[in-house]
Amino acid sequence: SYSGYCEKLSVKSHRNWKRRWFTLSDSGELKYSEDESKKVKSTLQLTNRSVIFDARDVRLSGPLTT
Repeated sequence: SYSGYCEKLSVKSHRNWKRRWFTLSDSGELKYSEDESKKVKSTLQLTNRSVIFDARDVRLSGPLTT
């Protein structure tokens, strides 16, 4: 598994970046919390169809949609 701090885009404003502690398991489960010692805020199951990108490389003009 892998873990460390990353930044995620705020769900409410889509403008602010929040620093969060992320953990990615070998099975593709991605969890994040405010920091390493805090309760998990959310869990996502990544699949072979999931897309992860460096948002600094993309110009965002609004919320991300699929």
